[in-house]
Amino acid sequence: MAPSASDEDIVVQISEGNSPSGKTTPTASPLAPAAGASGAAARAKEWLGERPRNKYIAGGTLAGLLLLPVIIAPAVVASQQRGPKLRVPNWGAFRTSGDKTVYYNPLGNPDAGRSGGGAGVAPGMKIPNFGSLADAAATIKVPKATPRRKRPTDDAGLMRFATEAPAPFVRVDGDQFDKDCRPFYPTGFNAYELFILAAEGKRDVVDAAFRSAAAMGMTAARTWAHTVHEGVPFQTAPGVYDERGLEALDYVLDSAARHGVQLILSFIDQWKYANGVAQYVDWCSSERTLKRPVDVGGDSDESKWTPEQKRYETARNAAFFSEPRCKEMYKAHVRAIVERKNSINGRTYRDDPTIIAWNLINEPRCESWVSPENDDCAARLNAWFGEMARHVKGLDPNHLVSTGSEGFFGTSDASWVGQNPGDWAPQTGQDFFQNSVDMDFLVAHAWPDNWMIPEDRQGAYLKEWLDSHLAAARLMGKPLLFEEFGKSMDSDSPSDIEALRDPVYEATYDAIEAAVENNEPLLGSMYWKWAFPGASVHAGAGKGPYGVAPSDSTMKVIRDHSARMYKLMGSVPPRPSCMAPNGTAADAPGAVGAWFPTAGRKCVNDPQAALAWHSLYGPDAAAAATPELLGLPAPSLERAKQLEAGGMQVFPTRAACCAPNRGAFAAGCA
Repeated sequence: MAPSASDEDIVVQISEGNSPSGKTTPTASPLAPAAGASGAAARAKEWLGERPRNKYIAGGTLAGLLLLPVIIAPAVVASQQRGPKLRVPNWGAFRTSGDKTVYYNPLGNPDAGRSGGGAGVAPGMKIPNFGSLADAAATIKVPKATPRRKRPTDDAGLMRFATEAPAPFVRVDGDQFDKDCRPFYPTGFNAYELFILAAEGKRDVVDAAFRSAAAMGMTAARTWAHTVHEGVPFQTAPGVYDERGLEALDYVLDSAARHGVQLILSFIDQWKYANGVAQYVDWCSSERTLKRPVDVGGDSDESKWTPEQKRYETARNAAFFSEPRCKEMYKAHVRAIVERKNSINGRTYRDDPTIIAWNLINEPRCESWVSPENDDCAARLNAWFGEMARHVKGLDPNHLVSTGSEGFFGTSDASWVGQNPGDWAPQTGQDFFQNSVDMDFLVAHAWPDNWMIPEDRQGAYLKEWLDSHLAAARLMGKPLLFEEFGKSMDSDSPSDIEALRDPVYEATYDAIEAAVENNEPLLGSMYWKWAFPGASVHAGAGKGPYGVAPSDSTMKVIRDHSARMYKLMGSVPPRPSCMAPNGTAADAPGAVGAWFPTAGRKCVNDPQAALAWHSLYGPDAAAAATPELLGLPAPSLERAKQLEAGGMQVFPTRAACCAPNRGAFAAGCA
């Protein structure tokens, strides 16, 4: 529900002068069936009116009673069994303090000296103060994912921890994400508009989004490392960049770092023309024989294309994945981004722990229904994924790499094809198993509205989609991130949002929380998308059918889930092998400890409590371990016991423990 009139609000300025006068129609990409000599008119009607649409335009016809609360019913039951859902009772003011210079733990004042300009009160975008994570109460089941390898024990049966150096980057350990030597659960949002907003001078809007996300407990966001509109230039020609565009992306990264949010960046997009696959093909391939229809911003309304145009564009775009010049242009773009030195904070992107991972491409399409030109699309796309993953890792060994695909199952294993949303899915060229071989982790997107799943099948199908990718993740032994999901809405009325969209988010989040608490490799999610009401036409012209505005009731659902995931992450102490000894070393930059709240609003580093938890209760605890045998101080044993009961949080640094709202105390340390 919306906050009451007595609640204080953070109000973000969006200039009325940049508000759109009308809506644009972004591009769609319906999949056509295999072409043939007969029935052309019927097939043209089919793909023009009945094929899946992409998320930029979907909505309108399928809102109503879609994805009711019965969705993912077993997940709802599981959540009821785990205990009460987390609620954040305090809607008080957001407070900030601390030292923003510790870049890998930016939990202090996020905006000091970095304002985007303009702090006026404006219409269009009120962001509620979401209160303190420190005051949130929840009954949680402490996750204990099986470690990649069993740790050695000594003669008494107690674990021995070799020394390991903590790194500020997110890593993969078996089928789990690892950061600060403990599990990491990426929870957050998609917002491809962030770079555009920064480029248009709305940097306060970018700051406010990250500030509010962090206050709710979100730890991650996903956005593009390119433009989607010709009106906001980024790469203006192959290898030629507009410095203003690069500086806008610099600002997004710097703002995320200052607010404690980490990013997944995508190098290229399948759907939009500007800096997307279609433009790269126009740059690298032969001259066109059919002129491409162009609407606003370089995009084109495919619903107006003739079958001849559709076939031509589909065959032409598939060249992106095999044409040598296209591949070299893409590799050059990767190098330009990875080796970019941030103009604001001086960090090279390759060395910036703000970045979690790179998506090679957002939702690729190499469509095999165009025959014979695209008969090899599955092999072509798979080879491209392997080549580009190796290229990125060769330039940047610090960050993870993933596909960015929806996760359709291909024909390499026919037993999985039936899990797809339709017969058209393998024709995209994707093959979840094969495409993921060279990736550090797995991603899946879910769009039942867009995929034309029959209304009476949507709830059951979404559960099957989630379950099938979990099963695949188990087989591959890799982490799985639910990278995109959403609910299309025709209506913007609060009652419709609460009745139709909120249950979809709640059920999805219940499934993810259950997976984490039960040590499954499904580790997080990112909803599509954070809405910026009043944004310019360049930034998507506002909310759209999938956007969640800060004032929507769905934002409270998101907040409750984010806070719970934040608590789950804080329930596991760092591994003893990573921790610095007490003293000055415990507060050194980059040091990891086990910081616990104590009386008087203070935080204390207690590595022995972490050792006790890992020895007695952790996933690789020794059967022979007992409190008496460990011989550790009673306060350390008690803290370990409270952690195991889910009644205490532990933080990797003093700054994190003392951070107002996100740390151990709402007001920060004394």
